[in-house]
Amino acid sequence: MAGAIAETKPYLKGLDEFYRREIEPWLRSREAERAAAIRRRWWIIGGGCAGAAILAVTLWLAGAHPLWLLLPAAVAFVAAIVGGRATARLSREVKAYLAGKLAAFFGFTYQAEPADDPTSRFYQLSLLPSHDRRSLEDQWSGSASGVPFSLVEAVLEERQTERDSKGNRETRYHTVFRGVLLTLAYPRPFQGAITIRRDLGKIFNWFREKFSSQTPVQFEDPDFEAQFEVFADDPAEARRLLDAPVRRRIAALAGDQSLTMAFSAGQVLLAVKGDDRFELSSMGNTLVDPERVQRMAGEIGVVFDVIDCLDLRPRAQTGGG
Repeated sequence: MAGAIAETKPYLKGLDEFYRREIEPWLRSREAERAAAIRRRWWIIGGGCAGAAILAVTLWLAGAHPLWLLLPAAVAFVAAIVGGRATARLSREVKAYLAGKLAAFFGFTYQAEPADDPTSRFYQLSLLPSHDRRSLEDQWSGSASGVPFSLVEAVLEERQTERDSKGNRETRYHTVFRGVLLTLAYPRPFQGAITIRRDLGKIFNWFREKFSSQTPVQFEDPDFEAQFEVFADDPAEARRLLDAPVRRRIAALAGDQSLTMAFSAGQVLLAVKGDDRFELSSMGNTLVDPERVQRMAGEIGVVFDVIDCLDLRPRAQTGGG
């Protein structure tokens, strides 16, 4: 069916019908508002740019100092900012509605402003870089395939202070991590903490070992050793937990992603770098587009994919979708 949601994974079964019944009518009711907001945005941007052009020509004909030409540039910039805000409110409302509906479909809880901050725990397990400030959004939590989980989007920034040519101090922040922090219950018992990170070569691995409180663990597995570095409180326990099947699952899950993970206190924790998730595509496109829901559902579905890849389902749950 044209425009249908492709139910390509077991966890998406029934989503197309749910979309037609629960989501599409509301989106259709807001379509006229979206179109009006788009028109308003372009009127503001177009008017601002036209005014900036007229001002620039006027200043040039009047022989104004070249620095005055920064004024029309500022006018155009402000028009672009104000115009962009014309659709911001509706965009936030649509995102919140879609996230809430998809949370209901999956049986999860969604919070735009996370109630929990897992960054300290991830940092203590050496899954995140040092940082000076952080922002969190889009927390999903609940139980997927019988496995309790929590997922949060995080952006971490490090402060840098520099001096310009006049000796003035200038503070800037640059992003050191952007991605998701995922915590899931691990179904099999283990002791201590185990951290798994990408292999960065001999020099960087040496620094890791030098400043890690955990013990590096070696495996008789050349392929795994070529990709990952493992540190553990108890190396023997790490070798027991990370047997050959588990190592293969970890390698398959990591693929070419920038991923670090740990086993700690009955849970597996994953920090996965990536672009913003759970965001709407351009408001220039119609709201009545199943692709929006398809994409967001697929981004949430990473939880099910990790559970299946790492074989985290409780044994009584391993059958079915």
